[in-house]
Amino acid sequence: MRHNIHLPENGTNHVNTDGDFVHVESAQYEFTLRADNNTYTLRQGDQINIERFKALEFHNHGPAQQIVLLVGHGEFKRQNDGQAVHVSNLPAQQAVKQFGRWDMHVLSPVEISNFPQQADVQRVQQDTPWQVVQTGSWQVSQFGEWNIAVTNFPESFTVEQSGVFKVQQSGAWQVRQSGQWQVHVTSAQKYKAHPTKTGRISIPQNTKRKELLLKANHINQSEIWVGSGIDNGIPLLPGESIVLTTTAAIEAYAVNDTDKLHIGETTL
Repeated sequence: MRHNIHLPENGTNHVNTDGDFVHVESAQYEFTLRADNNTYTLRQGDQINIERFKALEFHNHGPAQQIVLLVGHGEFKRQNDGQAVHVSNLPAQQAVKQFGRWDMHVLSPVEISNFPQQADVQRVQQDTPWQVVQTGSWQVSQFGEWNIAVTNFPESFTVEQSGVFKVQQSGAWQVRQSGQWQVHVTSAQKYKAHPTKTGRISIPQNTKRKELLLKANHINQSEIWVGSGIDNGIPLLPGESIVLTTTAAIEAYAVNDTDKLHIGETTL
């Protein structure tokens, strides 16, 4: 129960109420509370536990003021009012036991220095899978020399490749080879470029052709149709290309007569 009580200057007041605790929710000045022959000096924020009081007597020792009390039965528990807690003398290292899975987010570039030359120097015992979520790019700097030994390398293996592999190499590569290499050359191919064409385009038959390469200029205004006419065949949008494995003659039609088609072919 909340009580709003007026205390006159250097005066007293009485409240008939019962309970087990008193909490001073609001008070401007210090005052004295008397209950069951016990006297308490209280300020705003104070609370006291008094078993089963029936009445409260207040004595004001200064200017007139208005106080607000919370009175009730049982044990009073104050709610968190957002006060800050300052912790001092915290040890530099804390032992932490981890249950379940940790997700680690790396938000800045990572630099690794003084990496050991022998990889087995660093040993990590890990019981559950690690998951690392990384945003942005990682930058790893390596100082000194790394020695990498590859054992049990197969004499032959099959590589399935779809698309185009791009390898960017700076500096010189050194390849150490022991044993004998066998190189099989199945066929030699030549590349021939043709003049750029516009409008209706005819590419003659070539029995020695392996592949025909067609590319629409990237600044074309519309499609170029590879087939028997406009809207009949395969359209090439500006910048698109196609590779045909055929020796037959090919026709192409530009929707816009000024659009360009670049032509090249590989032959035996």
